[in-house]
Amino acid sequence: ALNVESFLDVPELGASLPVVTAGLPASLAIYAENTDVADASLRAQLLGGASLGMVEGAACIDLRGEAAVEVAASEAGIDDVFSSPGFSAEAWVAVEADALHCQAHMNPLISQHGPASGWELRLRAEGSAVFLVTIAGVHYEVTGPDDPAIFNGKWVHIAGTFDGSSLRVFIAKALAAETNLPEGERSLYPGPLCIGCNPAWRDRGASCHVHSARVSSCALNVESFLDVPSRDEVTEAR
Repeated sequence: ALNVESFLDVPELGASLPVVTAGLPASLAIYAENTDVADASLRAQLLGGASLGMVEGAACIDLRGEAAVEVAASEAGIDDVFSSPGFSAEAWVAVEADALHCQAHMNPLISQHGPASGWELRLRAEGSAVFLVTIAGVHYEVTGPDDPAIFNGKWVHIAGTFDGSSLRVFIAKALAAETNLPEGERSLYPGPLCIGCNPAWRDRGASCHVHSARVSSCALNVESFLDVPSRDEVTEAR
């Protein structure tokens, strides 16, 4: 849980924020707001000038430019969040379409992805999202349909889920696309989990604001996704 007032004065490179680890299934989450459950022994590092701020009255992490958040895999404390056959990645994000790169792989929102390994939730400047997982060393993706109005600086929920066979991407808490994948073992990336950048290729990053982000060790349904950051002018499921 992030106590905004406590951390606004330390936004420089290397500042750290508590990581929330709670609930069943196991999950790792970062919130830019006060919450009741936190494990202060776990820390997410603010990189590249990442800082806390406000968008539409909601606390957020400013990940524009080269800013990012990183959680070291060795320090995460819950191995099944990273290695479970099924998992979910989600975030509440505020982004302007013209701030994104024209190629989706350059806009990683949540990533634990490297060469022939890992997974990544990406943003598309055209107004969509991509969810990628790696099975037996092969990358597989699912992409939602484009909606040019979706990335307009207001809060919108983006998520990807994988249940061991079906790969799904959600936009504004609605299923946008899904595909079935071949059987095989997930190829894990041994490096850190990053929000706002790719841990293996640091020149790739989604320039955006994030209110909250979470990775869970099962394929969540829409009803279990993170709550909205603010009830005012938030993009709900359509």
